[in-house]
Amino acid sequence: MKRIFLYSLLACLSWTMQSCLFSEEDVFEQSSAERDNASVAGIKALLMSAENGWNLEYRYGEDGKWGVSNIFLRFDETDVTMASDYATGNYAPGAECKSLYKVQAYQGTELSFDSYNEILHSFCEPEGYNEPGLIGDYEFIVRDTTSNTITLTGKKHGVEMVMTRLADDVDWTAYLQNTSRIADESDLPRYNVMVGGQKVGQIERSYIERSFFMTENSEDGSMETVYYPFICTEEGIHLMEPLTIGGATMQNLKWNADTETFVCTDEGSNVSLAYEHPEGFDRYAGIYVPQGTMIMNQLVDYIELTPYKKGRLYSYELGVSYSGGFTVNFQFLFNYDIEKDMLYIDGNNKMGVDSDGESIVMYLGHEGNDGYFSYIPSHSFRMEGVESVGPSGALTISFRAPEGNEGESLLFISSSIVEMWTDFTLTKIG
Repeated sequence: MKRIFLYSLLACLSWTMQSCLFSEEDVFEQSSAERDNASVAGIKALLMSAENGWNLEYRYGEDGKWGVSNIFLRFDETDVTMASDYATGNYAPGAECKSLYKVQAYQGTELSFDSYNEILHSFCEPEGYNEPGLIGDYEFIVRDTTSNTITLTGKKHGVEMVMTRLADDVDWTAYLQNTSRIADESDLPRYNVMVGGQKVGQIERSYIERSFFMTENSEDGSMETVYYPFICTEEGIHLMEPLTIGGATMQNLKWNADTETFVCTDEGSNVSLAYEHPEGFDRYAGIYVPQGTMIMNQLVDYIELTPYKKGRLYSYELGVSYSGGFTVNFQFLFNYDIEKDMLYIDGNNKMGVDSDGESIVMYLGHEGNDGYFSYIPSHSFRMEGVESVGPSGALTISFRAPEGNEGESLLFISSSIVEMWTDFTLTKIG
């Protein structure tokens, strides 16, 4: 009896194994190469099927938290036409550019943009030594598709992004210029969170980038900065994740440029974000006497600081004439720190262009031997303005390099010039 049971069991196991083998053969009728080719062909056909193209909600920055740009893409067999609402030094929002693209099977089905274009690669290029730039991707793994959406993951940084089929009546240029305008108009440093007209909290906006941020307590008791990225829409912004402050939750907000206010449009919400102008900002506008020297030219007698970005920046423009017969226009930007109530010089600020149209970049540095210059190849610095008041009551601001940094002065470099400013101090006279 036991033998009969054992034989029966073995027979069942044998039949089960055969069934599994047949099942696997049924599932994998095609070879892996054939399946890869079919996937590539299907993705490519889907990309080209959108007559007016796709909107890629392009996330950039560390873990995609610095912001989101609208990037429109229209595909043919070999090329992609692209436009964006993110301005760069060489790109105006809404302008179209073309580059090659490729769909291939490698560790899954991949979509890559291998040839250079000003839009996408501006997010991916480093800004200098040990400076990652905007930390974006130009190669993506296709994770999921429907007839109207394609979900991608950046191959290098692992940030998930979604492409959505555009309606046929969407005007690329008008849409992207409008969302770019909203991003620029709402680039204000701090907003009060209002519920039914009552202030329940504050939130800050990252300069230029498209995210809000707050400083919060982490689980270990330390303070950390938490970012809330958003994408601009036709009327305002859409937060990638709902944001809750003081019990008020919001995700979709409409922008009002006249009142400088975001109004939440989520159902049943009475939340708004109202710009708060920092009180200390206004006192820096005026005329100053600069003290210090330029290695190749003397500083001018007077400079005037004028508001450049409301509540954020002051600007001073300076034309410097060189012995070669050309003039370089510097645009000197002074940032305002709300928390510290002070001006500072940010190393990431671009200083204008030289006579060849090349950007002038700024480093900390010093003059070495035999007329050579040394510099620290990083833009991640800020020279804070140390303020004092003289006997006459005049405000004086001295800009100093960060402690422990070997750079002593500001060094400006482009393809055709080298300039250094040392001992830079401003004294207000009016």
